[in-house]
Amino acid sequence: VPAGTRDGARLRLAGQGPGGGDVLLTIRVLEDARFDLDGDHLTTSVDVPAPVAALGGDVTVQTLSGKGNLSVPPGSSGGRRMRLRGQGWPKKDGTRGDLYVRLNVTVPATLSDEQKELYRRLRDLG
Repeated sequence: VPAGTRDGARLRLAGQGPGGGDVLLTIRVLEDARFDLDGDHLTTSVDVPAPVAALGGDVTVQTLSGKGNLSVPPGSSGGRRMRLRGQGWPKKDGTRGDLYVRLNVTVPATLSDEQKELYRRLRDLG
């Protein structure tokens, strides 16, 4: 199946059918819960620990071709959308669209006494 083929596309396999006739295939692209497809672009989300969102750092993102690295700038808030160029849906010309990554800033459900104290100090600093 050629890169960039969309759901519902039809492919003809010349001479591959009974008696040397053609076979017509209708392509069904299965959905992947990790990605939303919009044209040539994909959207996904990634959990970012609160300290990484505040101070900046790297997080691992799932891409179509495996794991990728996303550099989160300091001061990033939840809902921020970042782009990984060329990591989206394959196009017929061999290039790819972009992968847009939505940041979900996470806060730990449980904290050690030391972590609680650090968060209190941060809160008090304003």
